[in-house]
Amino acid sequence: MLFEFGAMLYENGDSNCGEQVFELLKIVNRRKLWHDHNGKLTEYSFSNTILFALRFGEFQWAHKFIFDNADHIDSDESKEIVDYNLACYHFYRAQAQTGDTTNDYELALDHISKVNSHFYLKRLSIFDILIITYYELDEIDRMFYQLDSYSHYLKVCRNLIPPPLYGKQQNFNKLAHTLGKLKSDFRKK
Repeated sequence: MLFEFGAMLYENGDSNCGEQVFELLKIVNRRKLWHDHNGKLTEYSFSNTILFALRFGEFQWAHKFIFDNADHIDSDESKEIVDYNLACYHFYRAQAQTGDTTNDYELALDHISKVNSHFYLKRLSIFDILIITYYELDEIDRMFYQLDSYSHYLKVCRNLIPPPLYGKQQNFNKLAHTLGKLKSDFRKK
């Protein structure tokens, strides 16, 4: 509970607590406090641990955590969960680097292509990763295809997605479409 409170503070802009929250996260994991009595981790605990480490820039730690705990995921879909989190790892690492990030983006695409989730939050995240990755790789036609699929998905799932998140995702879609069009027009010149 303390970790979740600290993570919430950090996510809401209190960067002063980030290092302490990450240290707390490491203690929680070292002591296996999120593991059940059979030594298993929920998908939620596994993925949130990795995402927080990635957002904090702890790429080596996140990568090690994925492989050290992949066999401890309590789910029939553990392979997909690992692929999703490896896609996030490569995506966030590419976003944090300067220079040639093509390999990380391509690895993110490879891993995300193996994930087929029907849970709307994960689907939204998959779309975000695909769209931004195609943009960064200058594969604008593929990006537009994903944007079209994304727009359709948002319309179909409108009643499932909370209104604030729905609005945020629509804005992302519009902004990404505008950026893709600008990049496409610039290439034509």
